[in-house]
Amino acid sequence: VPNKPHSLGTGPHPAARRAVITLPCVLARRFSLMAVAAQGQERALRNVLCLHGYTQNADSFHKRLGAIRKVIKNANFVFVQAPFLTENGEDESSRTWWKTEEDGESVTYVGWEQSLAWLEARDLEVGGFHGILGFSQGAALGALVTAASALKSRQLQWTVLVGGFPPRDPLCAKYLEEGAGNGTPKTLHVIGKDDKIVSPERSRQLAALFGPGAQVFVHDKGHMIPSSVEFRTVLRTFIDGEAAVEA
Repeated sequence: VPNKPHSLGTGPHPAARRAVITLPCVLARRFSLMAVAAQGQERALRNVLCLHGYTQNADSFHKRLGAIRKVIKNANFVFVQAPFLTENGEDESSRTWWKTEEDGESVTYVGWEQSLAWLEARDLEVGGFHGILGFSQGAALGALVTAASALKSRQLQWTVLVGGFPPRDPLCAKYLEEGAGNGTPKTLHVIGKDDKIVSPERSRQLAALFGPGAQVFVHDKGHMIPSSVEFRTVLRTFIDGEAAVEA
């Protein structure tokens, strides 16, 4: 027996009506949940400030950190380029965070305050840096940014300084010492045994400024960012909040 057609006044069969109503509701709920999840993932991204070394630039440092970037999950890596050209002033890709002027025993870092202020503005622009990864001169500047974070109660959680050194400029050194003694975020100092550019002793002097809680990792090579499995394991452990073993 053929199904009887619905009369014009009764509308679709109740089951069909439920299907018509339910499907859009299910889809809407699904897309709503997807949107919430996407927002949660976006919020989970950690801003990591990456500071290159002397004569380097943001692009070259990005390439150098290929293996390391894979270790730090859910991170938004912010590669900032130093504002000043190096002494030759010809190569746009050769940058520096400050220029060193020496007069006898007097040493002045011209431009360090501008670089620090610039990075503080960038910190506000991105909603705060969760971590810092600095190399060589960028590590020295990273130490200053860490000190500034302690002095100004910013949300910085950790700092990794590779081949870093304490400043020789007296004013710069005083600023670092004041901040480092004010309860800074945790720091990991990476030192090369065969570093001929920044001696291991100078890197240890920088670590000492951050107190007994500063963690140290020593590798067998020179002035470089190690990419060994051992270092990547230590880095992951340090960032995840567990104690790293001093080597």
